[in-house]
Amino acid sequence: MAGSLISQGSRILVVLAGMAIPVGVAWAQALDFELFTRLTHKVLKVEAMNTDGSVSMGTGVLVGDGFVVTNCHVTARARAIELVRGEFRWEVEAQRADVEHDLCVLRAPHSVDLAPAEMSFDAPQIGQAVHAVGFIFGIAPRLNVGVINALHDYDGAKIVQSTTPFTSGASGGGLFDDKGRLVGIVTFRYRAGEAFHFSLPVSWVVDAIAHFDGQTVAPLKGTPFWGRPRDQQPHFLRAATYAAEGDWQGMAHVASEWTRLEPDSASAWRTLGVSKSRLKQLDAAVPALRRSVSLDGGYAPTWYELGLALAGSGNRSEATAVQHTLQGLNEKLSKDLTLALDCAEPEIPPC
Repeated sequence: MAGSLISQGSRILVVLAGMAIPVGVAWAQALDFELFTRLTHKVLKVEAMNTDGSVSMGTGVLVGDGFVVTNCHVTARARAIELVRGEFRWEVEAQRADVEHDLCVLRAPHSVDLAPAEMSFDAPQIGQAVHAVGFIFGIAPRLNVGVINALHDYDGAKIVQSTTPFTSGASGGGLFDDKGRLVGIVTFRYRAGEAFHFSLPVSWVVDAIAHFDGQTVAPLKGTPFWGRPRDQQPHFLRAATYAAEGDWQGMAHVASEWTRLEPDSASAWRTLGVSKSRLKQLDAAVPALRRSVSLDGGYAPTWYELGLALAGSGNRSEATAVQHTLQGLNEKLSKDLTLALDCAEPEIPPC
């Protein structure tokens, strides 16, 4: 069943996109009820009738008149697909499958007045609040709240990493911003911790709709980028796997290979710098992080890591300069760096 896949050669457990938030005082405080209601009306349950007689369940996001996007791993073995909203059911007439990106667009004309999700074309921001909506265990739409904690360049777009938990049964659900706009398609996570949840970019959705070719529903061939053996995955995923496991030496090895193959990749140099910093090899961490910010001066987490590395290597004045740079990029990270620098002062008790 979709939502319980383990990728070969790694410890990634893909529990794809089911979200829940408890009903009660905490729930009412965490989320505006009107927004929750509006978001849940943008998703449908996806039921894929497989060739072996089983049924895979997932979530789809309404993205246009009769168009719903979901993960291809939900429909990978399907001979027929239905979309469900309450008492209504619609048979999918055709689909466009991009298995490599794990993004399938389904076409199912309907007679019920359903408004598609509005897409956000603003660049995702570190620390931005996001809301993940999907069907948990195929029962009803649920929601969980988190923040974006990393962005990863891949195939001309940015994979969104967030702290928004996913559980089984809602693969292909929507990741929305505070305005209710679609930010991404929640897809896979690492079992190691709640900070490692990944969503596909909206730009891939737009491209898939534009190139919809109306193929017949049938079993799909191929493996998504996250499902390959570890040594065949994109560098950012291999590095994230090691980070989730706390294997900084493994992360440094991947980063060294990455910087050699893509010497102009800010992400590669950032990954090398972070891994070297965690290994207390600050003489290697600082130049790697400097190289990263020279290539992408707008990515706040790299400046934060550079500030920590500079402070750790005794360059207090430069670390303070980095903190000032951070003020204009990310207020929270700027405050976090300030606290870290204060804790490094000899006369201040350990934090």
